[in-house]
Amino acid sequence: VKCAQVLLENGAKVDSLDKNKNTALHYAAGYGRKECVALLLESGAAV
Repeated sequence: VKCAQVLLENGAKVDSLDKNKNTALHYAAGYGRKECVALLLESGAAV
């Protein structure tokens, strides 16, 4: 979570897509990372 927070604080786009068109939110939710999901949603990630 700390890494994601630092990236977001330094301008990372919360809805950036990877080559498979997945976002960080897709991965955080898929791996059950509740704190990271909450951070991404609070930062404006699209659902």
